[in-house]
Amino acid sequence: MLDRLRELGPVQPRATGGPVAVRLLLLTAVLVLTVCGGDGAQVSEDAITHYQAGLELERSGLLAPALAAYTEAIRLSPEFAEAYMNRGGVLADLGRMEEAIDDYTVTIRLDETSAYAYINRGVAYDALGDYENALVDHDEAIGLAGRDADAYSNRGVTLAHIGRLKDAIADFEIAIEIAPFVPRTHLNKGLAYSHLGEFEQAIEDFTAAIQRRDDYSAAYYSRGVALWELRELDRALADLTEAITLDPAMRSAYVARAVVYSSLGEDASVADDTRQAIELGADPEQIRNALSAARGDR
Repeated sequence: MLDRLRELGPVQPRATGGPVAVRLLLLTAVLVLTVCGGDGAQVSEDAITHYQAGLELERSGLLAPALAAYTEAIRLSPEFAEAYMNRGGVLADLGRMEEAIDDYTVTIRLDETSAYAYINRGVAYDALGDYENALVDHDEAIGLAGRDADAYSNRGVTLAHIGRLKDAIADFEIAIEIAPFVPRTHLNKGLAYSHLGEFEQAIEDFTAAIQRRDDYSAAYYSRGVALWELRELDRALADLTEAITLDPAMRSAYVARAVVYSSLGEDASVADDTRQAIELGADPEQIRNALSAARGDR
């Protein structure tokens, strides 16, 4: 059995401005920069200057300098909620989730109505596998933000991670009603259906993701796996090949395509894709197990 939830991941709102920016995934929220921090505390002009520098550095992918800029903004104005929010985002990008949670917690102390701080902290808890606290934060975010696509999408991810797949699908459906053009939400909904074994519905959702982003390698990969489960081998092969074309480093796609080739009896192609997957870091034993299971299903 191939891992159908491998690509499912949360979205993380950020105070960087703009509507939607995809990471695995980050969605961006607009926070209005003011001269007041938490509880009406004044934010100095120098702090605002460093904060704005941090925004530009972060947009350019310069995370370490951005972190330093936000830290200086906080030093100059310790009640600057937005600076904590964005520093938390950079820390999360750097994989420093515990520190990110600390910054989001300060943001919440300074602004208890910040739904996006709860979403971000929930995303960080989810990344650490602390699904109980993640769910608490996502529930709080929904209570504050109401019908917010990010909040429902992220809660759906956490619900999927704890096996509440039907509840996750319900949240993804609400998120899609609110923001129908976000490919990631369609992908995640399809992954949840796949994990339930409802492959026809999953394929509809993966197709919707591809229609909204035609270079979405994860959606082609996931649809290819679902098609293989339905033994639509030619279509599965086409999708997995497209996933590899779009992302030649996607080792899971090589493994899945090797499984499809095995189902087709094309042993030379199985060997080629197996070799490529191993070169990319795939576990040879896991590949053997996947191939063995596929042969047993034939």
